[in-house]
Amino acid sequence: MDVYWIGEPETGVSVEDVGGKSMNAIRAARLLNGREINGREITVPDGFAVNGELQEEFLEEQRWKHGFLDRRDAMNVLRPEDVDDWNLPQTHKEELRENYERLEDPVGVRSSGVAEDSDENNFAGRYESVIGITGSDELMEGVSEVLASQFSSRVQQYQMEIGEEQASDLRLLIQEAKN
Repeated sequence: MDVYWIGEPETGVSVEDVGGKSMNAIRAARLLNGREINGREITVPDGFAVNGELQEEFLEEQRWKHGFLDRRDAMNVLRPEDVDDWNLPQTHKEELRENYERLEDPVGVRSSGVAEDSDENNFAGRYESVIGITGSDELMEGVSEVLASQFSSRVQQYQMEIGEEQASDLRLLIQEAKN
């Protein structure tokens, strides 16, 4: 699992690595952090993006539990309420926990799809976001809930409308929830 921090210099990070929303947050932090606009200092809330490895492991576990042939089959049939509790690998839990501890509570877990927030597509409001997380147990639950939301009817319907399989390429953004 690769982690990319908002506001830290990253060379070579791409939308494919972190998804559209995270890429926009990374760009905004690079351009705006520390600058003043109308007499107010701008700071993009701190956070980190997680690559697609979590989603791939999540899908693989669901595929085996439910007997699907492939990813497309799972995407067409599963719904969030069908998804069993996910056994997040311990190494990923530890890495998420370590990175989470660098943030100030509360935080949010947000989707950051490869095709999300692009010039061509807008997935706003289709994936779940879990805001107000305090504690690593809540963080793990939030990660699972956001990943499960890729099976929602909102996502499936929009994906069919735009004919975009890439819509299901989901990354995560874990970010401080500032007022």
